Amino acid sequence: MKNKLVLPVWLLISGLLWACDQPSPAPTATFDITDVGARTSPLTFSGTATLYADRKPDDTVASWVEGDHMQATNVSNKIITKLVVEVHWQDAHGEGSSLIHYVIDLTSPPPDESLLPGEKRRVGGAHHPGPKIRHTTTEFDNLTAVKPQLRIHAVSVTFSDGSTYTEPSDDKERPW
Repeated sequence: MKNKLVLPVWLLISGLLWACDQPSPAPTATFDITDVGARTSPLTFSGTATLYADRKPDDTVASWVEGDHMQATNVSNKIITKLVVEVHWQDAHGEGSSLIHYVIDLTSPPPDESLLPGEKRRVGGAHHPGPKIRHTTTEFDNLTAVKPQLRIHAVSVTFSDGSTYTEPSDDKERPW
């Protein structure tokens, strides 16, 4: 008798949990990320980002950009063991994160997954949202529209031989 009750109870509970899950809004736009690293950088970046605008019943709008499939490619002739990636984004109104850093140690925890010359690696995780910008609906609708962007580059790279590569922060004013 217990086994016959387990499935219906599980379906009821899972249905209630599913109904409480707040779905994300539909994407407003999907666009290519912009690699702003120096030409001498040992890494190049590619991938896409998605813009979201979530209109709430309380007459507010939250907007943000999520990095999708951001990946780094080792274009040097050395093995990369650690990198610090800097990401800035702007929404459809030129606003966005001040700065997001991903510190990626490819050797910890084991196994060592160092990035060999020519190899690609996902960075930052899929759909990692930046901070959300909130406005009233009227403010949001009256803002000037600009092209949404996600800018990415490595500010620090450590190689297996102990040498490093660094470049300054991306401090360009928005809108880009």
